[in-house]
Amino acid sequence: YWEEEFIDESEEESIKRDKKMLEEKEEVKIILESLFGKPHVKNFYEGIIQSNRERNGNDVMWYLCQLIQKYPTKETFFLRGIYQSRLLNDKEWVNISNAKKDLIKSFDLDPSWSKPKLELNKINEKT
Repeated sequence: YWEEEFIDESEEESIKRDKKMLEEKEEVKIILESLFGKPHVKNFYEGIIQSNRERNGNDVMWYLCQLIQKYPTKETFFLRGIYQSRLLNDKEWVNISNAKKDLIKSFDLDPSWSKPKLELNKINEKT
């Protein structure tokens, strides 16, 4: 059904959206790479990407929360943080305050990992 939403989209907009989705998939894959051997992670990954493509922020957040519940790691908190700050296509689910909390939690789990700090800086520059 999601194709119906994009009928009025120009070819240029469609290419931009597809490019953005490919970048999102690649970024998420890199973040979750160390967890891909664990049960259900690839299913969560597919669910997150597909739900975001369909602009269903509720489902994206559900998958992210399930992932964190099963694997409360620096990667999973970081992933939920970046979705809430910049990756969600369903803008009503963007939550900068919660994104910061998740990024801080990710940093607390591994202070030597620089990615959460970089994302927090990006958020702070925007606000």
